[in-house]
Amino acid sequence: PDAARDLVAKLSDEDARALLLAQLDLVAKKEEATTTATDQRNPAAVLYKTVSDIGNDFYIGVERVPTIASGIRTGVANFLDGRGFGGALVFVLLLLLSVLAGLAVEWLARWSAQRWFAAKSQIRPDAAGSKLKIQAIAFCRDLVGLLVFAVVARIVIAQLMSAPMDRSIAWSFVLQLIVLVRFASIVFRFFLSPTNPDIRLVEADDETARFLHRNVLVVAGLVGSIQFLIPALDQNGVPMGELRLGWWINLVAYIWTVVVIWKARAGITKILMGEETAHAPHRLARWWPTISIVAVVVNWLLIEIIANAGRYDLLQGQQNVALALILLTPAFFLAVRGAVGALMPAIEEATDDVRQARDKIRGSYIRIGQVAVVVVEILIVAKLWGVKLGNLATA
Repeated sequence: PDAARDLVAKLSDEDARALLLAQLDLVAKKEEATTTATDQRNPAAVLYKTVSDIGNDFYIGVERVPTIASGIRTGVANFLDGRGFGGALVFVLLLLLSVLAGLAVEWLARWSAQRWFAAKSQIRPDAAGSKLKIQAIAFCRDLVGLLVFAVVARIVIAQLMSAPMDRSIAWSFVLQLIVLVRFASIVFRFFLSPTNPDIRLVEADDETARFLHRNVLVVAGLVGSIQFLIPALDQNGVPMGELRLGWWINLVAYIWTVVVIWKARAGITKILMGEETAHAPHRLARWWPTISIVAVVVNWLLIEIIANAGRYDLLQGQQNVALALILLTPAFFLAVRGAVGALMPAIEEATDDVRQARDKIRGSYIRIGQVAVVVVEILIVAKLWGVKLGNLATA
């Protein structure tokens, strides 16, 4: 103590003030850490902070709306800087050429394999299992065609564009705004067959099938536009988050999804019910539109919470996979029903009692399978978000 007092006595007034301020900062940081730790254990404080952060996001988003147009103009101006209008025109032409080259080679691949696919597709749609076979062949054909298109477009971009940034922007455009949207169309055409009800795999009317397919493409386009626009602007001098453009597009995509599910709830319920008569699948089918809307909202809230926590490493596409799982859940349920139906086909000569007993068993298997689908989805989403369910159980 005496040595410490002697040392302090030798300090100048400035040094003493600096030392005092440093000690005060240290004490303040310790108190702040203690308060934060206490707040993190307090559910009410956590909820208040979450709501406050989301409200602040809305406020900042509205505040930045007037800057979106000028920010995009800045990004475009920076893109044009150094290359001029002629250079930009060359970039657009090369991008267009890469897309046309991909489409041309895809068409050649389809034409070459047309005879094989046509022979495999010569099946009566009313034959047992024929709808699934026809749709599976069409799905593989379209998926291979899309893969050919993507590979050729990627190669052409790499060969024709020398600047790394130009290659990055061009490939992102092709991948996010063309390949992603076409892939979503292929997947949902497989189940919904919006233009040909004779090979439709689900119990849906034409209006519902077309409505769902059309709006899935809109959502995929919105998601793809985020993945393309935000990095492209960032590469051209407009930092991520400055305009809040991605936040607005993401919000529109989630609101659009909720509206689509709500408007198509009767059709979705019909799809999930199918031809089953078991009560449990019917209850789940009736409730699923509401459950999926809640899941979509929760997914959006998770994105907000993670973004406000600064964990952008957890927003590298995980949110899109989670949304896709939610939207594809009816398809997974249909797969469960189809598998159970294949394992337990109807017996035409059975008595009514046998049929009823068999229907109850099938309903139980379907219910177990659908619960398993939901559990697997929860595990996948938890893994994507880095949530350890074991820790939640022991919390």
